Amino acid sequence: MPNTPTRDSYRKSDRKKDKGEKGPEEKRALEERMDCLFRDLGGDSPSGALDQLEALAISHGGLLARRLKRLGTEALMGLMESWGPRSLKGLLRELSRDVELEAPVRVKALELLAEGGETIDREQLELLHREELLFRQIGLWLEGRPDEGHPQELIASLETLPLPAHVIGRLARRYKEKAFPFLEALVHFKPIRKEEEAPSPGRPFQWMGEEVIKGALAALGGLALPEAAQLLEEVARSAENKTCQKEAKKSLYRLRSLHPELDLPSFAREVRSPLASPEFKVLKAMASPIDGAGLRLFFLAKSQPMGKVKNVFLLGDDRQGILSCQVFETPKKSLSEVLEKVVAKDRWVELDPAYWRALVEELHQQNSRSHLPVPEGYPVAVADLEEYPSPFTPMIYRELDKEAIRHSPYLLSRAPRLFDLEELVGWSFPPNRMKKYLEDLRQVERGMIIISDVLKKEREEEIYGRAVLELFDAEARATYRRRMEEMAYFLWCTQRKEEAELALAVALGLEDLEGERIKEHPWAREMVHRSLDRAQKEGKREAAPLIVVPEISPLIKPPGR
Repeated sequence: MPNTPTRDSYRKSDRKKDKGEKGPEEKRALEERMDCLFRDLGGDSPSGALDQLEALAISHGGLLARRLKRLGTEALMGLMESWGPRSLKGLLRELSRDVELEAPVRVKALELLAEGGETIDREQLELLHREELLFRQIGLWLEGRPDEGHPQELIASLETLPLPAHVIGRLARRYKEKAFPFLEALVHFKPIRKEEEAPSPGRPFQWMGEEVIKGALAALGGLALPEAAQLLEEVARSAENKTCQKEAKKSLYRLRSLHPELDLPSFAREVRSPLASPEFKVLKAMASPIDGAGLRLFFLAKSQPMGKVKNVFLLGDDRQGILSCQVFETPKKSLSEVLEKVVAKDRWVELDPAYWRALVEELHQQNSRSHLPVPEGYPVAVADLEEYPSPFTPMIYRELDKEAIRHSPYLLSRAPRLFDLEELVGWSFPPNRMKKYLEDLRQVERGMIIISDVLKKEREEEIYGRAVLELFDAEARATYRRRMEEMAYFLWCTQRKEEAELALAVALGLEDLEGERIKEHPWAREMVHRSLDRAQKEGKREAAPLIVVPEISPLIKPPGR
């Protein structure tokens, strides 16, 4: 007896017919026909092929859109050049909304729609233009044209895009191995966990959106580089963010699948012996700005066994050395509470642990020169820290071109503007050092002999010049040069590039203008003028230090408090 189809098994092919779906053979024939039409569009008479495509867009728009996407960006852009502004409007709308397509294709689709009289989303078009511009800027930088932008600025712009992973993926596909340094820089950022961790003028630019880091990790999976595999394995092993860790494992698996010919490491979970030595990892290394008296606070948090954290608070004076140092342990879960108290009253920047160590060692060496005893807690504070760079070079010279700053004709002349910054507004010499210059100015003012305004002005300028020359002697110039190098890096880390350039120009000018020429230093002259004005107003009363010590422990106090 012949089998009778049941209601459940009935007519799978009939259901396809009812929905207008095509079988494999019909679908393949349609795709081949579309491919032929694509080729005809580049021929001598594309109008006939365009008419047939318009008919297919109505009956099989989804299949046609998918087939077009497979062509790739360059081929699809070339094909769209033959489309008129009033052709294939439905297909153009679909292409313009497809977030998987690259920005140039979507921009072209929107522009064709606009030419055809369609209403388009102008904000979307502007956003796509921004994405394409940033892609080109990063590409120029990767090709060795750094004048097109600093990588930190480009990364900051990348973070403002709603879909930054698209740009990152395009960079990897277009520039391949050349894109590795940029992707590596993105991976080394810390993923933002809370909104308040996002980059801002008052926060060091060391955090990055999770989607950006995930996009960089995914792009690394397409690079046939052992370095890419090594970086992915490092993230897969040690990343604190579980999402990034998972993305790194997926990307590493993809890299090994796509390039089996390469000798790439395979991910394996590390099993540590219970008797293995505990790892001591620096969790935070931070520093405050420097005040006008040379005081600066340092903070370090380092992991310890049994879930503990070693916290270090250190107060330094760049002329005397380390003034106080306290070390205490807290549970790791209390670190955020400690940090809130640290940054509550002052701006702080995060530093590379090795650079933090180098700055503290610089202060330690100053203790020997000033014969100031080193605080008892100092050896414990720096125990097990990585070696500091030798020879020591200030970090700002890794970010800014020293010679370009030195030879800029305008930076040093604008440097007095730095005194308007919150961190430098209180920088001045103490009133007792300005006393003799004030007295000289008063004598000119009260002189028994009536002199012309021109001669009076000349004598005042002579007093100001002598004050600059004496107050900025060789030792003071070296001191203020180091202060301004560090303040330049502080301003750079807090996203104030122009101010960082001005601060570095001040530092280099203090080195270049020796002897009598120091009178020409605009920033040094402005500091003397401000110091004289402040001394005249305050008399002998000393200005309070700008460094505010966090109320963590009563053991850390600046001198005189």
